[in-house]
Amino acid sequence: MASEVFNCTVCARGFGTQMGRTQHMRQAHYDEYVKYMTEPTVTTTRHKYWSDEELITMARHELDMEGHYMTEKDLAQALSRVMPGRNPEMIRRQRRRGVYIAKRQEIAEQQGGSMQGISTNEQRGQEPSAGTVVTMDD
Repeated sequence: MASEVFNCTVCARGFGTQMGRTQHMRQAHYDEYVKYMTEPTVTTTRHKYWSDEELITMARHELDMEGHYMTEKDLAQALSRVMPGRNPEMIRRQRRRGVYIAKRQEIAEQQGGSMQGISTNEQRGQEPSAGTVVTMDD
């Protein structure tokens, strides 16, 4: 079993635990410790609600990727790689909602694009019924 070493960012002293390094920084390098503790951390955790910024970002990425992916699943997979904290299933479900479809259409009109790849049921915010074939126009 390999043991991990946590090095102090100021003096490079090694510690067996992260708690040991944090205690060392607090006692030996207090000013740097305060800066470290007050810096906002970037998280990529999942969150329940979608912000307008996320919807706009996803719509722009989707319009850029338009025509490159044959299935909704492939597109959702690609979008999940550029949307931290969102998995393909979350993206697929969001793409079906009327709020997202309206934002996407608004952005497409601003860019002079089209609404290719979205079926009638998706435009209404409904899931396609069983046996419905969803086609993509080229």
